[in-house]
Amino acid sequence: MVRASLAALLLVLALAAPAPAGAEGILDSLGCIARTVYWEARDQPFDGQLGVAFVVLNRMRASGKTACAVVDERGSFLAIAQHGHAPGHDARAWGLAQEAALIAWQEPDADPTGAATYFHRLDVRPAWAQSLTFTRRIGRHLFFRARTAAEAAPSPSTRPAASAGKEK
Repeated sequence: MVRASLAALLLVLALAAPAPAGAEGILDSLGCIARTVYWEARDQPFDGQLGVAFVVLNRMRASGKTACAVVDERGSFLAIAQHGHAPGHDARAWGLAQEAALIAWQEPDADPTGAATYFHRLDVRPAWAQSLTFTRRIGRHLFFRARTAAEAAPSPSTRPAASAGKEK
């Protein structure tokens, strides 16, 4: 399916629209997404790898930043902070990471995360996760998105009661 045409499609994309000087091109974006998938999720099922790719894209859409700017943002992706932009050295895992990046880029409706913009492994409990809405567990990752205004509003049972004596 996608694997067979990945190299051909990347070549067509590269030749079709070269990026202006100083701009991030499609190949740069796909490379940053693939490296994030590789270093963060190469040991996860393919849906989990696809989920990590969508987290990058969902953050990109929400922030207006490029994929590489999202990936390089300080504190965003621990594995990228540790490994930088080194490509994967496991050829099979690197190919799957590239495939996940390409599918996420081309098929926005394929997002398995429920529009998640954050994720973490099951073995950690980051404080930031408490302020977000859980969307899905895939493999050993939990995915989250920002709360909507309705989700952030206190429920009627937790709102302070009207103070006595203020009725007219």
